[in-house]
Amino acid sequence: MKREFLLPGMQHAEEADLSPEMAGVTSHFQKGFFEHAKAVGACRTFNYDVYKKLGELGFVVSEPLFRQLTSFSFVNRIQQHGETWFQVHQLLRRILRDSCADLLRRADEVLTSYYEQAGVDGTVDAIYHRSRLDWQAGITDWVKTLESAVDNSQFVLCRALRKL
Repeated sequence: MKREFLLPGMQHAEEADLSPEMAGVTSHFQKGFFEHAKAVGACRTFNYDVYKKLGELGFVVSEPLFRQLTSFSFVNRIQQHGETWFQVHQLLRRILRDSCADLLRRADEVLTSYYEQAGVDGTVDAIYHRSRLDWQAGITDWVKTLESAVDNSQFVLCRALRKL
């Protein structure tokens, strides 16, 4: 079966002989790739573990797809916690919030749970994603956490909360 298709990173459509099975795999791959490319737009920052967690939304997750995703020009490398993390360009994140609201809401639900389970290290991101789901609850959590951090002289946490 002749089928024209574009894979991520290709500039032009390519003609290929695809069996019906491969045509289905290609279609699934493309849909999954673009869905997880959109889903990471919910993240302030992400690494491979966060990307894998977003796989709970139902798309295919793999190291090659992660490398492909992080190679795009709209994804920046940053240093965080002594490791390399990634960040989708802020303008694109805003556009995705408007155009893919349902997908990003589901991503925020997954990420809220993920960061809540991470304990202290995930506090700020849990508050961020919770505020994306319910801004009033997010602000309440932010204020309570900031007050506690000030009372306990946790100034690193105070600075991180201020950056939200």
